[in-house]
Amino acid sequence: MAAGGVVELDVLVSDPVLLNAGVFNLWLQGDTMDQALKSRYTLEISTQLTTAVIVSDTADQYQLFAILEHYLHNPRYLASQSIVPLAPSLQQTLLDRYYSFDDAVVRELLGKKLSARVRKDLDDVSEKADVSLQNCRRQFDNIKRISRAVEDADGGLEENIQANFLLSPETTRKYARIVFLCGNRFETNKKKLSPLTFSDFMQFAAVMMENWTVKGAPPGEDLDPNFLRDLRELRGVLTNDKDVLVEQRRFVQQDMIQGNATLSATVTETSSSLTALGGLSNRSLPGVGLGGSQSNLAPASVVASPWARMGVEERSALFERKMFPLFKTLLRNLFAIASGLSQSKELRDIFIDLLEKFVEPCREADWTVAELEAFLSSTMRSFDHLETVSRAVRSRYQLVYRRYLVVVSLCTTRMLKQVL
Repeated sequence: MAAGGVVELDVLVSDPVLLNAGVFNLWLQGDTMDQALKSRYTLEISTQLTTAVIVSDTADQYQLFAILEHYLHNPRYLASQSIVPLAPSLQQTLLDRYYSFDDAVVRELLGKKLSARVRKDLDDVSEKADVSLQNCRRQFDNIKRISRAVEDADGGLEENIQANFLLSPETTRKYARIVFLCGNRFETNKKKLSPLTFSDFMQFAAVMMENWTVKGAPPGEDLDPNFLRDLRELRGVLTNDKDVLVEQRRFVQQDMIQGNATLSATVTETSSSLTALGGLSNRSLPGVGLGGSQSNLAPASVVASPWARMGVEERSALFERKMFPLFKTLLRNLFAIASGLSQSKELRDIFIDLLEKFVEPCREADWTVAELEAFLSSTMRSFDHLETVSRAVRSRYQLVYRRYLVVVSLCTTRMLKQVL
């Protein structure tokens, strides 16, 4: 109080409301107001702002964020609320920042039941990811909130997330993949799977959603039951008759030795074949499901795999030494996994099963990633050429076969890259 009883006040008035992006980030990362003040003192030491103004502004900002948080939980009401008027562009920025997440945090949550017990035990996640506990809780709560909102909704995951939370397309796509992995409770946290990154699982989820959910509908959380049923039947077609396995191995051997097998060929042929066979679009390609395009993929004639650049004799010798002894085991394991996917436990364990029953035998036999890509490319093409399988049966199952192998090809090649 100044002399003469006059009170001096610092007053800050802004219309429209001004939100400090830096303070918002401090609030999002879980800083208390005291922690935020320490950060601001350090960052704004060269400014003309007094300590009192920084304290007052920080308190105002934290109060605004507390008011806005209710509407950030319910984004459809954010635009209509009049307590804190916000420009549309600022609303979008706030939403995308509030629903942002750390890959390391979400990697630990993938596949887990989003229960109160898991939320209570986020201390380990916080320590492992080097992210504050409060920040981990925000990210956990956001995933759970989105999962609940779309749990019983009709239509595709992305459409429902966008309609309810008004997020940017990129953020929406990421949450759709996260909800898919958590909703189906895929096992992602076994020690053997620890080399696989958040990005790896986003790719796995994308290609699974595009190829294994109901055909002709927007990708959702539930897998196509008809597809899973056909996979059970397909196992018998391929593995019950030894003559089929012998013929398939012969085709794969010849195809690989001739140098026809390349990763690019797998991508190109899968695209055209799935489209011609009834209806999967180019979004079902490995690596394209995250919202990208094929513009960065050169034609197969331009992108030749290391396998294709080998000589015929070298390829023949490698097949005899590495692929021939494993062929029957790998194919039987691959379609044993396929036949079990209609069972929830088997579905949850698909990543660990692919690693243990397919990728690890390849690694132990010293397969390179290029060799695995070539093997899968030829295996993908082999079904159409099996004369020991009737034309009617091939026609009945060829799309199912390809839908399955598109996903397996992407998952296993990425796994092998990470565990080599």
